[in-house]
Amino acid sequence: MFKIFTQWFKIKTKEMNNAQTQHTKAYQSRIIGICSGGSSVGKTWLGLSLCKALTQQGKKVLFFDADCGLNNATAQLSLGKTPSYAALLSGALTLNNALNRLPDLGFDLITAPSGEEKLFQAPFGRLQLLAQDLCCFSNFYDVVIIDCGCKNPLVENLFLKHCAEVLLVTNPDSASLTANYQKMQTLFNLELKNTGVVINQVNSVNEGQEIFKTIIKSAATLIGLNVTEKGSICRDSRIRESVESGAIFLSRYPDCESARQIQKLSAVL
Repeated sequence: MFKIFTQWFKIKTKEMNNAQTQHTKAYQSRIIGICSGGSSVGKTWLGLSLCKALTQQGKKVLFFDADCGLNNATAQLSLGKTPSYAALLSGALTLNNALNRLPDLGFDLITAPSGEEKLFQAPFGRLQLLAQDLCCFSNFYDVVIIDCGCKNPLVENLFLKHCAEVLLVTNPDSASLTANYQKMQTLFNLELKNTGVVINQVNSVNEGQEIFKTIIKSAATLIGLNVTEKGSICRDSRIRESVESGAIFLSRYPDCESARQIQKLSAVL
């Protein structure tokens, strides 16, 4: 009798796990992760800019900041007091309660106070629950963009694994390119096959295309990862000015070349 019960229990557990997997995948289709091999490549700026571009397409968008620190979304948008991730991780706040609704920008935001690093210090089990909650919460949006940080690889990889698509952001600097080759190895190990590359801060689109040719060849031959070219964004001094003033670049300079490149990128996501 016990043996029969054990077999029945195993079958039911497997059925529940399969159902949960399919349930999660249905939500994952809405989630895009943005990552990089290092810092200072414009990852958070790009994520916020894409949120604005997607809202202009009529999409309901959420930005989730998993890269808390000094230059996170709170700082870039010059937000006032935002809910602490400590309350979110403890369960005192739900994702809905932690929302920053930004009607002027057209999208919603979940981010920590500037400089807070609670996300990187949280127990792994609680982070797993948060990531699963975010998958379910994505049902209320057309697109969820997660800004994945690189300070704690365990935290970053956890959120990346819940993404249907990943954008790897680099710039022409040799150190950034080298760091991103290492990141591509991580993405390959995580079996994140839907990976696109965005080359930021290029001097011209032609420069971006030449860099991408090198990246795609190295990714395929050295790692075995197939990546797609999502686009290049040209260097523009007005980008820094918009960040320092707490404004969304796409709102401030909608007709410049870099803004059009962001809009083009958002159209293929």
